[in-house]
Amino acid sequence: MKFFVFDIDDTLYDLKDPFVMAFEKMFGYLPHDIDDLFLDFRKYNNQIYDKALNGQITMTQMCNYRAQKSFYDYGIILDESSAQKFQRTYESVKNNITVNKHILDLMDRLKSNNIPMGIITNGPTYDQNMKIDYLGLRSYFDPDLILVSEEVGFHKPDKAIFDEMKNRICHKYNCPSPEIYYMGDSYDNDIVGAKKAAYNTIWLNHRRVAPLDLSVVDYHLTSYSSISILTDIF
Repeated sequence: MKFFVFDIDDTLYDLKDPFVMAFEKMFGYLPHDIDDLFLDFRKYNNQIYDKALNGQITMTQMCNYRAQKSFYDYGIILDESSAQKFQRTYESVKNNITVNKHILDLMDRLKSNNIPMGIITNGPTYDQNMKIDYLGLRSYFDPDLILVSEEVGFHKPDKAIFDEMKNRICHKYNCPSPEIYYMGDSYDNDIVGAKKAAYNTIWLNHRRVAPLDLSVVDYHLTSYSSISILTDIF
């Protein structure tokens, strides 16, 4: 029996959209290199995200760090107060996120073919659940197959969170050998982690990051539009 599991951030929706909205709302303009600034923001986020999840630093410290470091690289100096203001602005526009149309087409196909869907995502339980609601996707997912790292006590790429999903699927659907497909944008967190748990991996590499090893990638998609090739499988 087939199952399909999604990441949330930068998979169900483009994570750059709320960043761009927040920047324009706070500063009143958009720099020509906003795409590069966003990638820098993500780079610094990923550098210390595990420390925030493990409680070594606070989420506020992480948010300050990623904003101050990335903005500094592009000539914008933020003190702690300004960094926190940007984070509040960033949070305030997240209710405007929208699901990518190619993702929605895939989900509609999965739903029509009675393929159960789930989520494995890193982050605070409340925040990640709110994103599901903002995107209007709650009805697509089996509520027992929504795993948020804060709630379950493991975070990607730890194999344990992927094993937890497999255990829930086996128990609920009485399916000892489920065929699980997992789609995510992060090579390290999503793809390497899922492959350790013997998932079929779908790397939505729409940022076109150069991978270290494609042997852990079963399906390599370099744009949202390329999701359409999955229709042959489902």
